[in-house]
Amino acid sequence: MNYYLFQSTFFIVFIGIAAMAFAALPFMKNSFADVSDNYIKSELSRMQAEMLFVSVRQNTFTNFCTTGEVNGIVLDLIKNKTTSLHCKTNAPINNQVIVCAELKNENHYCVDYLGVECEVAHQPPRGYSCKEI
Repeated sequence: MNYYLFQSTFFIVFIGIAAMAFAALPFMKNSFADVSDNYIKSELSRMQAEMLFVSVRQNTFTNFCTTGEVNGIVLDLIKNKTTSLHCKTNAPINNQVIVCAELKNENHYCVDYLGVECEVAHQPPRGYSCKEI
């Protein structure tokens, strides 16, 4: 076995693998943004499930985003994932709520008390449901 031939072949394979890894780096940035956006959407879906339970139990969304499990989700999203989160109710009745969080593409993903999800380019939300936006 020719040691130098083996060593040069190993070096060429190593250079090829390194080149492919560096070529993939620009695409990985977008993958991480997608993961972050999917996490935001997932957490907002959890909040939407809480909205449905609250609407059945209490029929009021007073302090919806500042109490209970929803408050933990809000704090986690603000601390780790999004730069902007809006929680809007129709005071003083408080029987409608919409929550929107900013995604990496600067659009806002919203969930409402009716079970509808939407993505909008403006903020804060203009209505209390995705159908009004």
